[in-house]
Amino acid sequence: MQNGVYVIKCRGKIPYVYHWGILIIKNNERYVLHNSPFNQKNKFGGSIKKESFENFLKEYKPIFLNKTNLTEKEALKETTKLLNKPFNTITFNCNTYVSSIAKKFVPISVDNFLTFGFVFMLGFIVYKALNNK
Repeated sequence: MQNGVYVIKCRGKIPYVYHWGILIIKNNERYVLHNSPFNQKNKFGGSIKKESFENFLKEYKPIFLNKTNLTEKEALKETTKLLNKPFNTITFNCNTYVSSIAKKFVPISVDNFLTFGFVFMLGFIVYKALNNK
């Protein structure tokens, strides 16, 4: 791959849910910026994490890669504005993070609706279990 900023879509830790990130390649360095509920809080209290591409691949399997017209400097500048934001399933997830950096809409596809459906169903089951006592 050549130097540049890429949008990367991966299979993640939860079945049927995809994870999005920003892959930056500069010379021999490759790293990913991504927002996940599994990330430890960064020093600003947010959930965006920078990690080597090699470490990222231990957790996620890339299935889509798209080169953007952003420079590394632009991607880092936009990310810096969001470093204090914690992960939120609806308002600040991996999809919304990548959309705000790439300045274009990252499709909210069926996988995101499955996530919301799963969370809703799980909440309903817990609600019913608690109310049947």
